[in-house]
Amino acid sequence: MITILIVGNNIADNERIAGSIIGGTDLTTCVICTHSATEAWSVFSSKKYKIDLFVISVKMKEQSGYRLAEKIRKIAEYRDCPILFVTNASYSLAGFSQLTTYQSYKKFNYISLPITRIDVQGKLGLYLEDIIQNQSGRNDPERAVYISHTKGETFIGIKDILFAEIQRKVCSIYTTEGTFEISRKSLSQIIDMIDDDAFLRCHRSFALNIKQIQGIEKVDRRIWKAVFNGCNDVCLISQNYIDCILQEYKKLKTK
Repeated sequence: MITILIVGNNIADNERIAGSIIGGTDLTTCVICTHSATEAWSVFSSKKYKIDLFVISVKMKEQSGYRLAEKIRKIAEYRDCPILFVTNASYSLAGFSQLTTYQSYKKFNYISLPITRIDVQGKLGLYLEDIIQNQSGRNDPERAVYISHTKGETFIGIKDILFAEIQRKVCSIYTTEGTFEISRKSLSQIIDMIDDDAFLRCHRSFALNIKQIQGIEKVDRRIWKAVFNGCNDVCLISQNYIDCILQEYKKLKTK
């Protein structure tokens, strides 16, 4: 499924864009419409959706589309995600305008106002093939992530990761092949780097691989711990995350 996030104050424009997108592809498409930068930020920072393409209005009341795009680009998993700006700028007779700047960067482009179905579908078509290929790569069970750690550099298989723990600005990644320590990386950065639906935050200091869990045990009324096969290291689950972790764990066990 392709997930597209539309951000713009103009509800009518958002609806025209959404209708053009859905009518322009036979692929299963989820289109999320938001009306402000704050609303959009809450959608993709919640990790509930993996956004494949952003459509952002340049002019918005709360924050400009350019500023929102800058913030999006600072998130590792969205560094290369395509962004379509919605703008009323147009080409001059000489063919020079700020629109050429959008096109000079592979991951930026534009949709001109007023909205037309042909324009929206044409711009979407520029990125569909790459989006499909990226999704195929994320679903590869043999996918690995390259890390630079305190003892060198290596590739770690996503399926081999048990959990990650952050302590005193050092993140330890526990795997079936051993433990790797990475300095000056936050837990959020590690989650973005691993970029896998099964790797979830479970505590302010821990994130775990749902697929590797063998069980969940209660420690006290606010803390649980995940049990992994052949691993005695402790991965804690806090009260704020236990419902989500249990839900995903039960889903996996029923498949």
